[in-house]
Amino acid sequence: MDSKARKIILRLQKSFPQTYLVGGAVRDMLLGIKRFDIDVATQATPSQIKSMLNSLGMRFYDVGEKFGTIGVPLGKGGRIEITTFRKESGYADMRHPQKVHFISSPNEDALRRDFTINALYLDPRNGKIFDFVGGQKDIKAKKIRFVGNAGNRIKEDPLRMLRAVRLAAALEFSIVPKDMQEIKFYAPLAKKIAGERIKAELNKLMGSKNFTRGIKLLEQSRLLHELLPEVDELKKVRQSGDFHSEGSAFIHTLLILKNMFGEALPMRYAGLFHDIGKKETARGLLRNGKQHISFYGHARESAKKFLAIAKRLHFSRAETKYVLYLISSHMNLLNINQFRRETLIKQAQNPYFSDLLRFRIYDNVASVADQKHAKKDRFETESLKKILAQVALWQKRVKKNFLDGDDVMQILKLKSGRRVGEILEKLKIAAALGKIKTREDAKKFVKTLDKGF
Repeated sequence: MDSKARKIILRLQKSFPQTYLVGGAVRDMLLGIKRFDIDVATQATPSQIKSMLNSLGMRFYDVGEKFGTIGVPLGKGGRIEITTFRKESGYADMRHPQKVHFISSPNEDALRRDFTINALYLDPRNGKIFDFVGGQKDIKAKKIRFVGNAGNRIKEDPLRMLRAVRLAAALEFSIVPKDMQEIKFYAPLAKKIAGERIKAELNKLMGSKNFTRGIKLLEQSRLLHELLPEVDELKKVRQSGDFHSEGSAFIHTLLILKNMFGEALPMRYAGLFHDIGKKETARGLLRNGKQHISFYGHARESAKKFLAIAKRLHFSRAETKYVLYLISSHMNLLNINQFRRETLIKQAQNPYFSDLLRFRIYDNVASVADQKHAKKDRFETESLKKILAQVALWQKRVKKNFLDGDDVMQILKLKSGRRVGEILEKLKIAAALGKIKTREDAKKFVKTLDKGF
């Protein structure tokens, strides 16, 4: 446990013996999972908690004080939140209780918590666990179960449905059938959740090692239909067997996500949304005398639909830019073995180009083609890998920037204009190919170009 957190808890316990670690902190400890955030439940009131923290000279935040919570930042971006035992009632906004009653009993406090596995209280002095709702049993059985009536817990805060799915995926648990049925029934309430809260939970789900299973659970619970209908609709999008024998566009999406196990969150989002424009662009036609389904322009349509999702779920500007680039460009590298090196070097000046190449590889591998087209896909994948191996070197060489526009204008006695930009572009390509290694090489190269314009 963080030394600062331990100091706070031990000081609290001197005056308020019923002070315990609670929730995810206890759950993860029992599961052997490292955790930087700590939740504490206590009989102390918020004012008593603040007084104690002041006596220790510790900085704290009290934005949650009316709900009984005082927070203290810890190292490595963690935090400890200390909450007074409480009872709650009246959730008019489906998030915050209208009435909070501070109490002195942990067993009553347990009844207002979301899941049994999050309602365990541990006394750090002796390691004793207080379990009032069967949380330890559910941890051993790897079950997610709401405390009390699942419907009531969901109506208090519909985000709990998404949290149940996220925990089930991350911990490799299952949601008990009765509670899964309640989630399916109340799934439409998910539309009432604020976009930034949905995004925060999706980040945790998509950032976990079992994120593909998380998407499957979202679909099974009907939350995908409510929260990301653009993805859910892919189940109905048929694809031609010669290029996509894996099945629907949804199955293809799950396969590309599976391939992205080692990738960061933004690329995983690009994989999730890269084909959401296929429904609108699907066209049946004859190709070589056989029925074929074309999705011409689907990358552009997918990008358009993603922008609406990004706005709805409050994606950051940087994240939106990155995901949009991968989605809108993911079809631009077809037949890449036919591209001129100069063209590839120009594209490599985009800092995300290496990611686009990897994305295209994942997309190829997730497309299960027939024997005839599989050979072409394998050849294209190998071409992508070979180019990917060169991109870092190209980018490193181009960064040296031997000459700028002023240098070119001075050497060739030119005025500012398009011609200077064209010369600089040729200079970058020559540098990337290793033809220019010094500033003097660059000057000589520019002089030779003068005759060609």
